[in-house]
Amino acid sequence: MDPRAKLVRGRPRPLGMVTGLEGSSAAIFIGYHGRVGTETSVLSHTISGVAIADVRCQGRSVGEIGLNAALASHLGVPVVLVAGDDTVSKEAKEMVEGVTTVIVKVALGARAAESLHPDEACRLIEEAVPKALEQREQIRGPRFEGAVELEVAFHRETMCEPGLLIPGVRRLDGQPLPTGRMTSARPTR
Repeated sequence: MDPRAKLVRGRPRPLGMVTGLEGSSAAIFIGYHGRVGTETSVLSHTISGVAIADVRCQGRSVGEIGLNAALASHLGVPVVLVAGDDTVSKEAKEMVEGVTTVIVKVALGARAAESLHPDEACRLIEEAVPKALEQREQIRGPRFEGAVELEVAFHRETMCEPGLLIPGVRRLDGQPLPTGRMTSARPTR
């Protein structure tokens, strides 16, 4: 690793997984996974492995790739490369127009994958980064203007209660939905 690199650990952090991104010329997401509910994505989840059943931004289901790419776009930082399994590549391309993806493993199930040798995975990523950086002006990440409607569905209705302490958040329901979602909360104006 480059000696100029810094490691940010622990939580909570002001911008979650993209803390420290402010003022950067580009972002690269390494080791990402599919959003919760992604069929056969290795270790698919969104923010928490057990609590969250779905996150929707302006009605669109998004995972950590989408949430972090939207935050990066808001900060004026293009996400130029995302590396992960084959399902991550598809999700990243749906969320970020022009993004480069590197597939370092093929998902065989939620907890199984066929992975490249670490040296080969690193080589592919290192080869892709300069080309991705050259394309940063053409990247179009998700952008939301004005107030954003954010809806979060939890696996159990009691899991949403801490979120109800946030001003502007309200409970939408407490009943199981056909998709298996139990409760949702979203900011209101």
